Amino acid sequence: MMRTIYLMILSVWSFFILPAFAQKNQAKNYRITLDKVPETAVYTDGHDGKYSVWGASMVKGEDGLYHIFYSRWPKDIGWSWVTDSEIAHAVSVSPYGPWKFKEVVFHRRGKQYWDGWCTHNPTVHKFGNKYYLYYMGNTGDGQIKGRPGKEVLNWTHRNNQRIGVAVADSPNGPWKRYDHPLIDISSDDKAPDCLMVSNPSICETPDGKYLLLYKAVGKKYPLPGGGPVVHMVAFSDSPTGPFKKHSKPVFCFEGERFPVEDPYIWYQDGKYRAIVKRMKNKDRREFSLVQFESVDGLDWKLAEYENVSGLTITWENGKSQKLTHLERPQVYMENSKPLLLLCAADTTDVYKVRHSFNVQIPLRMVAQKTAKQYLIKKQAVASENYQSITHNGAWCWFSDPRAVYYEGKYKRTYAGWIDNYGDVHVGYFDHDTKEIASVVVADNLEIDDHNVPSLYFDDKGYLQVYYNTHMIGSQPLFLLKSNEPESITSFGEVKKLYLNDKKEGSNHCYTNVVSLSAEANRQYLFWRGMDNKPTFSYSDDGGDTWSAGQIYFKTRPKARPYTKVYSKGDDKIHFTFTDGHPRNEPLNSIYYVCYKNGAFYKADGTKTKEIKDLPLTLNDVDIVYQGNKETGKAWNWDIAEDKDGNPIIAFARFPVNTDHIYCLARVEKGGWKKCDLVHSGKWFPQTVTGRKEYEDNYSGGMSIDKENTDILYLSINRDSVFEIEKWTMNKTPGSWKVEAITSGSNKDNVRPFAVKGAQEGNPHQVMWMQNTRYINFGYHEKIRENFWSFEERYQTAIKLDRILPETEEYTKREGILNLMRRVADWQLENPFTGGEWKQDEEILNWVYATFWRGLCALHDVTGEERYVNELLNLGAHHKYGTGDNFFHADRVSIINVWAYLYGLYKQPEMLERSKWVLNAHLYASNYKKGTDVRFADNPRRGEWWSWCDALYMAPTAFASVWEVTGEDVYLDYMNTQWWKTSDYLYSKTDSLYYRDDRFFSQRTENGKKVFWGRGNGWVIGGLTQILDILPSDSPYRPRFIAQYKEMIGKLLSLQTEDGLWTSNLLDKDYLSLGETSATVFNAYALAWGINNGLIDTCFSPQLEKAWSALCGRVMQSGCLGYVQRVAASPTPFGQDDWQMYASGAFLLLGREMTKFYDGKNG
Repeated sequence: MMRTIYLMILSVWSFFILPAFAQKNQAKNYRITLDKVPETAVYTDGHDGKYSVWGASMVKGEDGLYHIFYSRWPKDIGWSWVTDSEIAHAVSVSPYGPWKFKEVVFHRRGKQYWDGWCTHNPTVHKFGNKYYLYYMGNTGDGQIKGRPGKEVLNWTHRNNQRIGVAVADSPNGPWKRYDHPLIDISSDDKAPDCLMVSNPSICETPDGKYLLLYKAVGKKYPLPGGGPVVHMVAFSDSPTGPFKKHSKPVFCFEGERFPVEDPYIWYQDGKYRAIVKRMKNKDRREFSLVQFESVDGLDWKLAEYENVSGLTITWENGKSQKLTHLERPQVYMENSKPLLLLCAADTTDVYKVRHSFNVQIPLRMVAQKTAKQYLIKKQAVASENYQSITHNGAWCWFSDPRAVYYEGKYKRTYAGWIDNYGDVHVGYFDHDTKEIASVVVADNLEIDDHNVPSLYFDDKGYLQVYYNTHMIGSQPLFLLKSNEPESITSFGEVKKLYLNDKKEGSNHCYTNVVSLSAEANRQYLFWRGMDNKPTFSYSDDGGDTWSAGQIYFKTRPKARPYTKVYSKGDDKIHFTFTDGHPRNEPLNSIYYVCYKNGAFYKADGTKTKEIKDLPLTLNDVDIVYQGNKETGKAWNWDIAEDKDGNPIIAFARFPVNTDHIYCLARVEKGGWKKCDLVHSGKWFPQTVTGRKEYEDNYSGGMSIDKENTDILYLSINRDSVFEIEKWTMNKTPGSWKVEAITSGSNKDNVRPFAVKGAQEGNPHQVMWMQNTRYINFGYHEKIRENFWSFEERYQTAIKLDRILPETEEYTKREGILNLMRRVADWQLENPFTGGEWKQDEEILNWVYATFWRGLCALHDVTGEERYVNELLNLGAHHKYGTGDNFFHADRVSIINVWAYLYGLYKQPEMLERSKWVLNAHLYASNYKKGTDVRFADNPRRGEWWSWCDALYMAPTAFASVWEVTGEDVYLDYMNTQWWKTSDYLYSKTDSLYYRDDRFFSQRTENGKKVFWGRGNGWVIGGLTQILDILPSDSPYRPRFIAQYKEMIGKLLSLQTEDGLWTSNLLDKDYLSLGETSATVFNAYALAWGINNGLIDTCFSPQLEKAWSALCGRVMQSGCLGYVQRVAASPTPFGQDDWQMYASGAFLLLGREMTKFYDGKNG
């Protein structure tokens, strides 16, 4: 489903045009953004925090003061506005405060009145010589349902909401209220507003009438909530009505029951305009404020520049704050133009208590002059449904080429990246086999996306990889050369290229390599080097030896020019420079020069300097764009050469740091011609609340297709998310066809790169970064000084423009492996359970450890380095430890992973800490006498295996360490403790485990025993892994086999018709939907049993039915849905619910299914 009207347009053949220049007699298109917020522009009611406050509206009075009217209610009753809100009044000499409380305007006047109990969400206007205060009111029983930290609606009050107006000659009152609503509900039970109406917004029309929009709820869906939530339109000749309603709702989005809320409308420059709160849904990660437009007030569409704000505001001191809510937008107008935006805002503390305030935010509203855009028909998909060439990789845009298509023996797209442990990778996607492979070419270099490698193929297909460090200091450039053509698996020794003159500074950064056929394939290597200036060297022997580095462009001392380089490989090299970083250069400009045959030239052919006379200065280059205070500073993004041999430069300019405008410069008759393409949004890094954004000029990014320079790839903020678009220049000058490559994404997609060498017809033209989290570019000493933590390092993937197939042939080995990879890659790209960013140590806990154990299985069956490298990095960073509280079973589960790695590499440090932890269990717990597996009322229950989940976490760890060391004490401990827990929690009557002793006597609503599906899944999964480890002659094996068979027999009898298992095994009518995590563990155990001869093959159809059902729950992106969240008993779940432990178990099952179908398919 398309998320926004913008995206819906892409699916039809209707085009629209945006003006390239301001045109006379046309309604203007505006971009609205939020400016920095003054410290005084906040109001919390001034009563020592006793009240929660909400939506304020402002008017200026004849007394010269600014008046705000707002909602408030006692904070100690929680978020109970629906019963106890009242409208209050405060004043200030400035629209940005500080504010002084004046009075309560509307006191409670008795439940016999329609608005007698609650008044809320005011909006104030002056029409003529009178003031009008519109609001929502209700009445009811007055019962407060909520409390601090818990919001519970009183549905009687909610459904009694109606709209009213009060009138006064002055904002100081007195206000005349009416005994009847201005807008009442419809008497037609099928009308969209037959249940409740609220939240009015009104403006005067050009012909002197009044247009009112309001929120409405009907009765199409079950009460008390009803629904859908829509917005309706009404007109009147008077601000006090009567209003004539129109029956058609506005602001609608297909398939959404509650798409928007809180519109504020006004009329300006030939259009009705509205700022509206856009609700979040499964396709939208957070609330946002967006702009709508209408010509007649009835037909509303998202504005061309729809985005106004997300949930982050920036204060005047430069610090940002992420809010829980930013809503109830109210525009304050002066001289018929918007001046500021009033919003209700809040934050939520760890106790889920909301702390609210009203904020006044300066607005920037700028008429737009951008290129004509024609949207073309294409069904774009979310970035999550595109192929990842890596689940963990990032790149910056000043080292190129980052991705290259090379066709020799193979047809492959190669790319380089750096992961969030500081490893430098090179990988490829094979166009024929669809294989993805990657290798680490530099381990633990530096966590910094500036260190991305650049790739170069010589004329025989040998690959050269150039990379660097960023902020470590006196480090060289590094060069690797492949030993075989088209190979990434065999490289020679790393060459360390110390090319800088140390007198000028020894840092090397940003590698760019080209060769010129006109100079006998001389290779030129460019980097930022001496004195932080553009520096170069050359090699005439394929990179074996290099000339001394030389600065080739200088600006002022201490400036750091940024350079983009391009060559077709013939006789020319094109360069574009800046003065420096736009953070440091308020007038940062864009420059150009070209190298040819030993000399440098401007775009018009004017020779400026011989190579022997370097460095170039500003006098020797073209000024492509001159930064100034009005149009802003700039930053270069890309450079290319068109079919006529002329340069093209893509850059961004910044009138303010929150407004990033993409621009293109070409050489035409008369010199450089520049145009604005589009306002792309602001920076993409996810600014942490309370911090000033360090990189507020990090745009989404631009890339020119070097094989067809009429094509650009852009990252643009659409509907609060950065999406990738393909822009193709039309024959009509200054107009573009726009094709969305991604849409409806949940994550930002940034820094696109047009693959070098991908000619027309190549199916894979562009790659980009997909950000799960991007706060800053790295983590090292300088970053630590700026208070970024290791946990805040980037979590990004590199995407290729290949849409993942919707299904795989999951009954064949390769299809199973592809499905396993898809699940693993998605999970590695989404490591934050429930959307939360976990603390570093938690990724060793059981939720994560279960997934890491599954990743071992994926590596086991594929042998692919990218997966084991993730485990090695995890282990090295955590010193192969378990974290604190290591007596707890959940903490030792990770030891299974360390034992796996030790079995592969035999490195003692991989197991030392694990053995120390397990020995502590052996010798510090007095386990032979002191074991206490009671759960209820047992303060030490975490030290023993007192809940059935523990039998998956801990016993397998002891068995795994025994397997790789042969030390029997670990196996003896495992065996003893397992049966102590089993004797206590295992029901021999039911052949199932109670989760813990609290459930011995519990019954469901249907009177059935509570045997938790996933709890028993944990146990049967643990039994399976232990049996997989125990040798056939182990004296412990028969007892484990007996319990395994008992449980499998019982579980097979409880499987549902659709092949799944329910979350409550004995009560299928309670939460009857099959649950994924229980099913995947049970199917894993069943598959292993069949593969190893413990279960008869007559049960294969039941296994295949379970496998088929589970494969159907893997979404196109790789997300495995319908997973019950972390719990201790059956609880509800849905399609979009996922957890890492389910993905890990799926990988274990997948390994067994490859064996199963290998046997079945012969």
